[in-house]
Amino acid sequence: MSEINLLRVSDLRAKLKICNSTIYQFIREGRLPAPKKLGRSSVWRESEIAAALNKLLGEEVADDQR
Repeated sequence: MSEINLLRVSDLRAKLKICNSTIYQFIREGRLPAPKKLGRSSVWRESEIAAALNKLLGEEVADDQR
């Protein structure tokens, strides 16, 4: 069984170097996945965040190459 790493908003804030409002703006825009509720906490799977970031960075690279 593979290990599932969960991230909280504070982890995303530290990893991405952006504030909470930007994180939630990215979620509204569809650039990041919505969190799941685990009890009273909002959490993200690290793998879903990594996939979203790869997609974002890939799109930015494609835009830069035009």
